[in-house]
Amino acid sequence: MKNKWIEMKYDTKLESWFVNQGTRSFVMHCGESFTLKIKQNEGIGCRLELGNKWYIILGPEGVRLDLNPYQVYQIQF
Repeated sequence: MKNKWIEMKYDTKLESWFVNQGTRSFVMHCGESFTLKIKQNEGIGCRLELGNKWYIILGPEGVRLDLNPYQVYQIQF
């Protein structure tokens, strides 16, 4: 059974992405891998990275996508 989708949000004070999983909340770090939801019940594997700003590396092709700090992303671990 797949984990349910959880929200990944940006915290401007911490300047980091974080997730709330049940009663736990934790900060995401560079190199963390997860599945990013791209449409209903479908996602793509990616890795979180930080350069001048936060971005993700998508799929086996290594496509770079800058993250929007005002956007909430749905992810799975």
